[in-house]
Amino acid sequence: DGSWWIGFSSALESEWYLYLTTCCITTPRAAFLTMGSLKRKEAPGGDIPSKKAKSSKDTRPAKSNKPSTSTRDGADSQKRASSGADAPKSVISSILKDEEPMFPRGGGSVLTPLEQKQIQLEAKADALREGEFDTEEKTKHKKEKRRKSKLGAFEDTKKKSSSDEDGTKIEALNYKRLAKGSVVLGQVSAISHHNLTIALPNNLSGNVSIAAISDVVTAKIQQAAEASDDDDDSADEGDDDDDIELNSLFEVGQYVRAYVLSTKEGEGSGKKNHIELSLRPEDANSGMSKNDVVANATVMAAVTSVQDHGYEMELGVDNKKLKGFLPKKDVGSEVDELRLQPGAVSLCLVKSVSGKIAQLCLDSEKLGKVDNIATEATTVNTFQPGTVVDVLVTSTTGRGLLGKILGHLPVTADLIHSGAGPDAVDLDAKYKIGSRVKARVICTFPNAKNPKLGISLLPHVVKLQAKKAGKGGQAKAPLNVLPIAARVDKCTVRKVEPEIGLYVDVGVAGLSGFVHISKVKDGKVEALYESSGPFKEGSVHRGRVIGYSTFDGMYLMTFEPTIIEQQFIRLEDVPAGEIVSCTIEKVVVGGQGVSGLVVKVAEGITGYVHETHFADVRLQHPEKKFREGMTVKARVLSVRPRKRQMRLTLKKTLVNSDTPIIKSFDEVEVGQQALGTISDISPHGARIEFYKGVRGWLPVSQMSEAFIQDPKEHFKVGQVVNVHILEVDPENQKLLVSCKDPSAFGLDKQAALKALSVGSIVSGKVIQKSDDDVHVELDGSNLKAILPLGQLTDKSANKSQSALKRIHMGQTLTDLLVLDKNERRRAITLSSKPSLVEAGKTGKLIRTYADAKVGAEVPGFISSIRPGAVLVRFGGNLVGVMFKTRLPIEDQEKEAFGLRKDQSITVRIRAIDLERTRLVVDPLTAELPSNEAKPKKEKESARPQAHGPFKKGETIRVRAIGLHDSKDHRFLAFSHRSYNSVLEFTAKASDIEADELKPLSLEYLQVGSTHVAFVNNASRNGLWTNISPVVRGRINAMDVSDDTSKMNDVINNFPIGTALKVRVIAVDAKRGVLDLSARSDSSAAVTWDSIKPNQVLAGCVVKVNERQIMMQVSELTKAREIAERAIKTINIREQTEKLNVWIAYLNLEVAYGTKTTVEEVFQRACQAS
Repeated sequence: DGSWWIGFSSALESEWYLYLTTCCITTPRAAFLTMGSLKRKEAPGGDIPSKKAKSSKDTRPAKSNKPSTSTRDGADSQKRASSGADAPKSVISSILKDEEPMFPRGGGSVLTPLEQKQIQLEAKADALREGEFDTEEKTKHKKEKRRKSKLGAFEDTKKKSSSDEDGTKIEALNYKRLAKGSVVLGQVSAISHHNLTIALPNNLSGNVSIAAISDVVTAKIQQAAEASDDDDDSADEGDDDDDIELNSLFEVGQYVRAYVLSTKEGEGSGKKNHIELSLRPEDANSGMSKNDVVANATVMAAVTSVQDHGYEMELGVDNKKLKGFLPKKDVGSEVDELRLQPGAVSLCLVKSVSGKIAQLCLDSEKLGKVDNIATEATTVNTFQPGTVVDVLVTSTTGRGLLGKILGHLPVTADLIHSGAGPDAVDLDAKYKIGSRVKARVICTFPNAKNPKLGISLLPHVVKLQAKKAGKGGQAKAPLNVLPIAARVDKCTVRKVEPEIGLYVDVGVAGLSGFVHISKVKDGKVEALYESSGPFKEGSVHRGRVIGYSTFDGMYLMTFEPTIIEQQFIRLEDVPAGEIVSCTIEKVVVGGQGVSGLVVKVAEGITGYVHETHFADVRLQHPEKKFREGMTVKARVLSVRPRKRQMRLTLKKTLVNSDTPIIKSFDEVEVGQQALGTISDISPHGARIEFYKGVRGWLPVSQMSEAFIQDPKEHFKVGQVVNVHILEVDPENQKLLVSCKDPSAFGLDKQAALKALSVGSIVSGKVIQKSDDDVHVELDGSNLKAILPLGQLTDKSANKSQSALKRIHMGQTLTDLLVLDKNERRRAITLSSKPSLVEAGKTGKLIRTYADAKVGAEVPGFISSIRPGAVLVRFGGNLVGVMFKTRLPIEDQEKEAFGLRKDQSITVRIRAIDLERTRLVVDPLTAELPSNEAKPKKEKESARPQAHGPFKKGETIRVRAIGLHDSKDHRFLAFSHRSYNSVLEFTAKASDIEADELKPLSLEYLQVGSTHVAFVNNASRNGLWTNISPVVRGRINAMDVSDDTSKMNDVINNFPIGTALKVRVIAVDAKRGVLDLSARSDSSAAVTWDSIKPNQVLAGCVVKVNERQIMMQVSELTKAREIAERAIKTINIREQTEKLNVWIAYLNLEVAYGTKTTVEEVFQRACQAS
């Protein structure tokens, strides 16, 4: 196109010039082909061209499909054909005669005037249809544009072919390549009340909302919202914080697989890009099907329920039909079991898949093992982020490494995650082409033209561990070695990336730093060079840590001198109480004048000074004193990084004071002097504000030695006061201060406090009373102590409130237990709970781990209730954990498990966990496993143990007899397999050798036959035992043993799993009732005839009223016989006596019978009446 002008313009004759200029307006290519056809047909030398010329009609791209007007009629064509004998015989494809020369001499025309006229008219008509006549320039422009587009396409094709030669292009994960549907591996870097911050590869960061964690958490949020529709906003926020605590579900450093929900670019300068993520298993595992979940694959799984032996997990795969189960033995010692509560999400390793159940593992050692390759994978969808892969190296470049898995799926390791950048790894030397290397998938590229995955070769990512500084026992967290804002005097440039930045050595073993090209110096840097310039490889510079990439394990540095010399670089780096020099940026003017100042502390860090902190006195015209651009000296009152807020004061009393400041309740000591600012005044006292949000209460009685009627007459809001600490309660964040001259805490009081021990019984006089506690002055020592409201009684909260109302000022309280003391804070906590006081008197109150014994029953009180456990507190701030699964099943579904804070409770110590500094306790009603039986008493003989002949690790021969439901403990046939079923075996030799095994049932039992039974539940009224998987019987408390002393404490004398030799005394197969006895045959049975006056019998109290005590002296069957005999024996005229018997009979069945027996006796009683 366009080239046809070259070489012809000088040779064109007038007629051809006319023809071409008229035709090229709309059909330039047609004219060129016409001329070219003739040229080929009679070329110089007379050679006949090898190709046939196309017809001009077919060649010309006319808009209408009309026949060509330039074609001659048949007669004229034949006449011209006959005049040229030398012309070759071939198909005529031109409007010209073959015999005529191309350019006749003398300007002769090859076209008739009529043809010329027709051509002109046709060209004009075409031009009119195009709507333009001056087309010469436009045609040239179109041709130029078309030529450029073809050249561009050629260059693209050239680049593409060059890229294809090298294989898949190495692309580092960045914000632009993240799209909705991307799946990435990340680490939890920060946890707040309502969201998680996830550190992603290549210094990216994303947020996970509390509503994008799991279905269980979302359901809890919805329930809390529905339950609090009538509450105010403040109450709603408090409920949300109490119900769902993300720090109890996750831990910093935990690896997770995240799904990208959306991305949003930051607006304005300094704004960060926002990446919204989801941890829901259905999102994080969205790329997997049921067939993709194979052994050694990784999945995101959410805990749906907690069972005795493990956790039921939701995978979100196959429309949630595929479930997961995480055994407790595969959790790992590094994972806190309290974190695995319903709603928690974790990255798990698949051990095996059977049917619709996937066995999972959370052990960090197994999860990070590089040999766990998913060799059973049938598709590439198995290899999701977090999974280990075996990579075949296909190429290494200066930008990273390329490889393939399964022979065809490309994978890339970028500059950072190949180690070439941060660790200066020589990829060509370390990873030979054709060799194999273990790596871990870290991201997907859904928008890539060809499917590929991003991998990491960094050791800490491959092993799913946190990057450490140093090795072995000397390893430390990176930010503990070089915290953010730390200055590094010598940073050696290790590698230069001309368009990206510098990788530097910061002097910390195993860690490196990265300086972005925008942070290399003040101002703009055009380019970086490896071997020249001030930042070449090997050059040394001074730098400063401005961040840390948790996932990449790399410091983020700056070489900018202004940032290096700046005092603070982040808001969270500014400590409360710090004295700073700042510049006034803005004077805030309100309706009543100047209300505050916005001051600049450092570049990017601003704070606010309230009008009450302008000066020690109230300024009448602050606008005259403060002007924009003015430098002032201030002191930081508080910093709230989450809200990006900082408050400062300009009061000279506070700025120039050397008095120690109060920044935390934990640092406060009784008697400490401090300066505070009055923030609020009421008739009862004033609120005192210290630093970092710490506030205290100044009662009106402590404002002065003299009597004060109205505090507002003597104090003003914003006034600085010098106070000393009277009492502090860090747990409840309460602080009591006084303006009075503090009396010295003399040696006598110090000695008395040191002599006072936890668990001792004291008395004291009430000196102050509030709605939440009672302040007591101990007799003899004059020490001050606190008696909290929850420690007044063992009864309900209403009873405690009633007890508080009965206490008055000056009253002397006795029998007070010292529950805890803190000598540093000089704080003493008391309790008047009868259960704790009695334990203190008898020495049963545990105060240290040395006092705790496994199996001991100890009193305490509930200090906190969490979603998965209850914390029980004892003396000396000793705490025990009672897990939800150990509570009765009916209580597990109740709100707060049917418990309340400060409720008294007696628990049994199950284990002593010194590593986690806690006790593991159970309620007394909890069933003990057979291997956790209560320790034997010294004089008690050893009971028969069912597991005596067997040892741990021994291989035994067993036979499967059915299934056992782990939820309701039912025995099921093999055909009734369910999610909760486990196999039931028998190790009896007779059962193993039998041709056909028939489990014992009620139909085969006979009265008087003996069997071996195992206790599976116990209560004060008797024992429930199993003599076969399907046969369960009851032993009355009177029949548990020949030793009547054991009847007083059936639960502890016969723990779960105890083996007993029992005798069948009654069986009713229709009603499913089996009565057993563990007493020997020689024991005399109590019958109606055998009872004699003055005879001593062992009995059980079953009913007490004002007139009589009903005793049970034999088993239930005998009691029924007595009732039946009484009904038959009593005369029909003595209706009252007979009615009493029927009532007693009904009470007997209600207490010990079944629903069927109660209805049967009731119907008989109604008929008899």
